[in-house]
Amino acid sequence: MVIGASPGSTGGGIKTTTFAIMMVALWSAVRGRNDNTVFRRRISVEIVARAFLLTTMVTIIIIISTTLLLLTENISLMQTLFEVASAFGTVGLSTGDGGVLSLSGLFSSAGKIIISITMYTGRLGPLLLSIAIVKGMYPQRYRYPEGKIIIG
Repeated sequence: MVIGASPGSTGGGIKTTTFAIMMVALWSAVRGRNDNTVFRRRISVEIVARAFLLTTMVTIIIIISTTLLLLTENISLMQTLFEVASAFGTVGLSTGDGGVLSLSGLFSSAGKIIISITMYTGRLGPLLLSIAIVKGMYPQRYRYPEGKIIIG
């Protein structure tokens, strides 16, 4: 639910192109290639870094929202995670609870605020929010030398 909306759509969450760029980058890394290429086109390193940053931010937002709801509401982890993923992706699905169709309808006021903020964040997109926050920062006028680090 979190991945699935296309770039021109009104859906929230991670766009399909962002996920595809990450898969291309991972496949290039597995093959030991320096360039990320798909359909005879090279994808810039900045775009790949932005895709991974966005996914990391989405993961953090979902973990924080799920944790806050687990602390404020008395529901299971799987139901909470489903509600948060549905809210972030602006999907509209819910597990419900017996006679009530929406589990979010049973949340306390704090829980409803948390799920509303999660929906709003998912719709705007974490990258847009981070750009709005960092917009006032000045560009860096120097670069440090590149270091080679062995990983693995």
